[in-house]
Amino acid sequence: MPPTNATHLQDLAFLIGDWTEDVDKGGAAKASYAWAAHGNFLVNTFELTMHDVSIAGGVQWIGWDAAGKHARSWAFLFNGGVAEAVWAKDGNTWKIVLTATMRDGKQMTATNVLTKIDADHFSVQFIDRTLDGQPLPDEKAVTMKRVM
Repeated sequence: MPPTNATHLQDLAFLIGDWTEDVDKGGAAKASYAWAAHGNFLVNTFELTMHDVSIAGGVQWIGWDAAGKHARSWAFLFNGGVAEAVWAKDGNTWKIVLTATMRDGKQMTATNVLTKIDADHFSVQFIDRTLDGQPLPDEKAVTMKRVM
């Protein structure tokens, strides 16, 4: 078997599976996490719908940055935007500091706070957001539940 960085990503293994937003409203977030070949990456396919219409989504690859000694991710958004992030673990919480280039060239920064609640729930919240250097309000936390 080829060498792998999977051991460095084990703290994120709880994400493996399918998830949906734990609410009953007109819109919903969905995410699906799976190991890529040899366990060197987690691949997250995500989508946000509003009244059954996809309004956002994409694919995120999460891997181990051996030089920086931390997890790192790259996201490719369905509308042509791209994002890169550095992940730092603190207890059951991951702080994911990201920079993104939107499809129109605008620059966005944010911190995504992902917290493992239990084996079947986690929350995500975007805070400290900026768009082209202008502050944006924090988003409300969203709780995701495992699809059984």
